[in-house]
Amino acid sequence: MKSKRIEDVYEATIAALSSPGDDALSKADSEGYPDREEVESWTERVKSVVLHQRDRGRLRAEVPALAERLLRLLMRVGVPEGFDPEAVVATFVAKLPELRRRLGEDVEAAFEGDPAATSVAEIVVSYPSIEAIATYRRAHELVKLGVPQIPRIMAEHAHARTGIDIHPGAQIGRRFFIDP
Repeated sequence: MKSKRIEDVYEATIAALSSPGDDALSKADSEGYPDREEVESWTERVKSVVLHQRDRGRLRAEVPALAERLLRLLMRVGVPEGFDPEAVVATFVAKLPELRRRLGEDVEAAFEGDPAATSVAEIVVSYPSIEAIATYRRAHELVKLGVPQIPRIMAEHAHARTGIDIHPGAQIGRRFFIDP
């Protein structure tokens, strides 16, 4: 009896694929989009590299792995004519040292601007604003490179984790701090 119900659900789901209400979902499928969980996982790994990672051996392995994963994500996104995923990946990866420096400035601004902060390490590991800013900075670089969808997924991931919503297209200068 149970397998009959499952078969009925399967058949109903298949029928729904061609129903008028499925137009938006079919259009989304034809446009292409990355797997949200893959983007979120990649986002966390890049955050680790630019915010926490100090082990040179792990960095040597992690940076190429991140580049490869970003390329796979870009290949799943409907990209505009002339968009070169490999060039985007190379440019983004080259920005990682600069992103780390910018985040260091953001952490310094937080330490200097928050009288309740007891250490820089406390800010890095426990302030949700640093996580949100770190995600924004990475997502913003992708926006500047013309990457569709992925920066928005990254921003929504940070928003869900921190409660802080920074649009990836926003223009934010150096030494940025949001008081938690």
